[in-house]
Amino acid sequence: MVNDRQKILIVDDKQENLYALEKVLEKVDADIIRTTNGNDALIASLNHEFALAILDVQMPLMDGYELAGYLRDGEKTRNLPVIFLTAAYSDEYHEFKGYEAGAVDFVSKPYRPEILLAKVRIFQQLDRQRRELEKTIALEKQKNHLENILLSMTDAVMVVSKDGFIQTANEATLSLLSYAPGEIIDIPFSELFEDNILSPWKIAEEKTLSSTDIKNLAHHNIETRVFTKHKEAIPVIISGSAFHDRDNLLLGVVIVARDIREQIKSQKALEASEEKYRTLYETSRDGIAFCDMFNRPIDANRAFLDMVGYEKAELLELNCRQLIPDKWHDMDANIFKEQILPRGYADENEKEFIRKDGAIFPVSMRRWLSRDDAGNPIGMWILIRDITDIKILEQQRIMTEKMTALGMLAGGMSHELNNPLMGIHGFIEYCLNHTETQDKRHAILEDAKRETKQCMDLVENLLTFSHMGQSSEEKYRWVDCEDIFDRVLRLLAYRIEKEDVRVVKQISEESRKIYTKGNTMQQVFLNLMTNALDAVMAAPKREIRFEVRPSGENILITLSDTGNGILPGHMKRIFDPFFTTKPVGKGTGLGLSVSKSIVESHGGEIVYESTPGKGTRIGVRLPGKKD
Repeated sequence: MVNDRQKILIVDDKQENLYALEKVLEKVDADIIRTTNGNDALIASLNHEFALAILDVQMPLMDGYELAGYLRDGEKTRNLPVIFLTAAYSDEYHEFKGYEAGAVDFVSKPYRPEILLAKVRIFQQLDRQRRELEKTIALEKQKNHLENILLSMTDAVMVVSKDGFIQTANEATLSLLSYAPGEIIDIPFSELFEDNILSPWKIAEEKTLSSTDIKNLAHHNIETRVFTKHKEAIPVIISGSAFHDRDNLLLGVVIVARDIREQIKSQKALEASEEKYRTLYETSRDGIAFCDMFNRPIDANRAFLDMVGYEKAELLELNCRQLIPDKWHDMDANIFKEQILPRGYADENEKEFIRKDGAIFPVSMRRWLSRDDAGNPIGMWILIRDITDIKILEQQRIMTEKMTALGMLAGGMSHELNNPLMGIHGFIEYCLNHTETQDKRHAILEDAKRETKQCMDLVENLLTFSHMGQSSEEKYRWVDCEDIFDRVLRLLAYRIEKEDVRVVKQISEESRKIYTKGNTMQQVFLNLMTNALDAVMAAPKREIRFEVRPSGENILITLSDTGNGILPGHMKRIFDPFFTTKPVGKGTGLGLSVSKSIVESHGGEIVYESTPGKGTRIGVRLPGKKD
């Protein structure tokens, strides 16, 4: 505890004088600090605050006048009252010299103790008054400083008495609650806030607060509502601390309330925005994922997971590079180095991804960096779109253009061949009519007529094939599937005879008619038959079976061969455009893809089964009728 007792400095080079003076000063309420020389007195003035100094004038090394001058020069002792005691210098000259040195009194020895005590008590009283005045000035300055702080605060600040009434409120409080100055004073705090919000700061009994009590009476960031003069409820966050007097008795609570309407509005707007983008993120048909700078997946939407075939927990165990075939890794590294790092995003590029089941599919992908508040990259967003259908459509367009060009070529050649063949056929007919049956030349002419007719049939098939590109303009009609297949056999007759392939037909009478549009189904049979011929070329048994039978309300057309079959690794890719196992120049890889599209355009489907070393069976299931 701070010692408030006054202190008096006495200085004399003779111990007996100091002792006598101390005995006189025993009757005053003060601590006496004694020294025998000026240097010790100056040191004592640094360590103590004195109400009065009583100095002997005549001392060795530093006399009383010199000591008083030093005290007058010190900031701390500038206004210290000094009384000189002297036995040798009692004349007017020395008295004036003492006053010039800063003395407030000059006492000659021997002195009357009661007169000295009276003077000391006067200076003690003056010192007490000075101290009280200094405290008052300091408190006033502190009060003004606190008031200035209070007025400048934008948060509402209220001082609440320990019994719960408003004692002081700043301008921000009045503005927030719509009160005029003075109206809010002595209003119960409980009327301003909902619930019993003051309860955390209440102490039930009158007691001296411990440091733990004071700590426990500080509460922060309590969310509640405050009511204005017009009973409008405003959301606020309040903090408060109890304040106490010097004896640690509770006086009240200082409450700071912050208006959080704008904060709540911003938070709701942020939540609405986050919800909107979360909805877009989750419902997007494109795959969206986020990876860190080490290509480790952090998050992915449903479309991305469905696209790659993983659940989120499985995906988070992978590295993004594992989803991309090795052949694309170098390109990815270059894009990251040359585009993403320098400018923060990459151009859209096409590559391939790997599904969980090992299937590879084409994608269009974009990536861009995500940064933290300091601007440092923390990861990358990835947007991918499965472009399998786009690629198929593009390949179908290319195929259509190729087939159109081929049809135009076939049509032109057929027209050019048809006229001379008809002429040759007419000349042979003329010769036959003018040749006797017994003439050996008659049989030769018959052979020439038969071969010419075969050429004419081949030309007719080419003409039929050349009109396939126009099938979209034709109507659906019932067609005998055996007639279509026979046309295909005539087109492939040379290969079938040369490669010694046995073709077996088994057609159910109730299912021989199919409902098709133009001659597109001939292309399907031609593609399947060509693949079957290629499959049996190296087989010990070369046989192809063409079967038609009912399948519920549908018609099932199957074409099976005794070839080498399809490898398991190729089974899921046989309908992929441009996928082929044939040598370069022996196939385009479009036959099955185009056939599948044609069958599906008829409302049907293609099914297949294959056993390596034993052969393949492909079925075309078509509706029994077309709506």
